[in-house]
Amino acid sequence: MRTRTVEKNLKSTQQSVRSQIPPKYKKYTNTLEGSMFLDDLCADFAIGFSPFSQRDDFFMVKAETDTLKNLLEYSSYSFLRYDFSRMLSKIMYNLVLEGRCYAEIVLWFDENDLLKEISFIPIHYYRLYRSKNKVTFWAKDHQGNKVKWAIPNEYTIYFDLKDIGFGRNHFRKILKGLSYKGLPDFKWFQKHSIPIGEYTNRHDLNLLKIVGDSYWNGRKYDSEYVNEIYLLYRTIMFNTLRHQFLDYFLGQYNRALTYLGQRYGFNGQIVYTVDISDYHEELEKLLAGEINSSEMGDYIFKFKM
Repeated sequence: MRTRTVEKNLKSTQQSVRSQIPPKYKKYTNTLEGSMFLDDLCADFAIGFSPFSQRDDFFMVKAETDTLKNLLEYSSYSFLRYDFSRMLSKIMYNLVLEGRCYAEIVLWFDENDLLKEISFIPIHYYRLYRSKNKVTFWAKDHQGNKVKWAIPNEYTIYFDLKDIGFGRNHFRKILKGLSYKGLPDFKWFQKHSIPIGEYTNRHDLNLLKIVGDSYWNGRKYDSEYVNEIYLLYRTIMFNTLRHQFLDYFLGQYNRALTYLGQRYGFNGQIVYTVDISDYHEELEKLLAGEINSSEMGDYIFKFKM
């Protein structure tokens, strides 16, 4: 844990370290479809799950007093409005690539040792060691220099894909599969009179097989091989998967805030305000013929308006 007085700069000593993604993961992100899959899976939660008019209030603090809200927004009044959602996207990105990841809790105190701010920093690392009382990280800064530091366990937030039922290599396997797909050489196809449309359709079907129970559609909502209802179902399941991650992240952050509140005399938790729990109810209506595909599409994409 690091502290500061009000006269010191707010910048964390990890500012350079946290911006460096370990090079070993670049092989999973250097293909078109792999990059799109990561972008969609790790997209901003507030933008993905709330209408435009409600995005500013997607995350809120539920508490008896304003103490926790003031601590979170001490340096940035937009923490809940913008910063927290972007932070969760970074955590999601790290978790998908690494299988497990950490965020550091940084507490700032004034000259009278009064807690003034709580902030969180996603951690990039290429090696770590967990002991009884602390976690030691090794990473590289923006100049390529090796950096080593340790954080007490009570000031780390731990995320693990196993907590939500996935193996740590689950998404890396998908990205590896997508890396083999690539794009066809259209001139070569044309020269040899190979039907590009047939290739593209098979390409799309192969993509559905690769992503499996992650249900990503590859940003396409039509197919020669599966019907429209199934593609809508996959869209719902993909959104449900992201919603599962969102609930998990908030649970981990709120568990840490509960511990800090007991120690520093505040209460509350971060919640989101948009209810998407009726996704599957709408799907049942579609399957029962109570609504059609067009109405189901309008429901799914209402959050984009």
